[in-house]
Amino acid sequence: MMGFLVFVLLGVGMALPYAVLILVPTLLNKIPRPGTWMEQFKKAMGFAMLLLMLKPLSALPKDRILDVLGYAIVLGFAVWMWGTWVTFSTPKKRKQIVRGIALLIAVVAGLYMLPARSSLVQWQSYDRTVINSAVSNEQPVLLKFTADWCSNCKVVDKKVFHNKAVVKAIQAKNVLAVKADTTLSNYDASVDLQKIYNIPGTVPITILHLPGKTEPEQITGIYDPETLLRLLEKLE
Repeated sequence: MMGFLVFVLLGVGMALPYAVLILVPTLLNKIPRPGTWMEQFKKAMGFAMLLLMLKPLSALPKDRILDVLGYAIVLGFAVWMWGTWVTFSTPKKRKQIVRGIALLIAVVAGLYMLPARSSLVQWQSYDRTVINSAVSNEQPVLLKFTADWCSNCKVVDKKVFHNKAVVKAIQAKNVLAVKADTTLSNYDASVDLQKIYNIPGTVPITILHLPGKTEPEQITGIYDPETLLRLLEKLE
């Protein structure tokens, strides 16, 4: 019923101006004449529609928002290409080629950017007590210091921690994998990053506690899977 009422009210709202103008024809003389202002108004409403997209975007997981926004840009380009690179006078064959390329861009980008990438690493929430206990028991511990606002962190996550060889090594070596969230400065991971590891809040940082070593290994910034694999190979 709610959906039915929404569409009924939409129809009434769209038809109401025409009904009023028919009932009071003199109002036609007071309506602004067509001109540049109509084009500007149309574009302004486009920005209003973009604002409305914030609500559904907020329902997405934080690590998916960047992918969706990136695809929105690519899709916008494909739509712009579809509508402006050809005109009514464009030869049919060229029109088909241009629009075919635009459609291909939209589809390929969607297949690459939109599918959710489930993490194969079983990440544990940051807990200093659990970490210290694992280190005391000589269990290797991998800390992934990350943040929601950090785009480089997402690059590392896709490039390294979705790598099958890295995932297999973490599982085979019985490594305790911990996701250390530093999105806000008062988070435990943020405080410990500076207090324990003497790192001034710069992420991404990957820290690996190896059994028998007092000082942990640190990898800063964006890196290749091979860098982490070489450290994991030191484990028995």
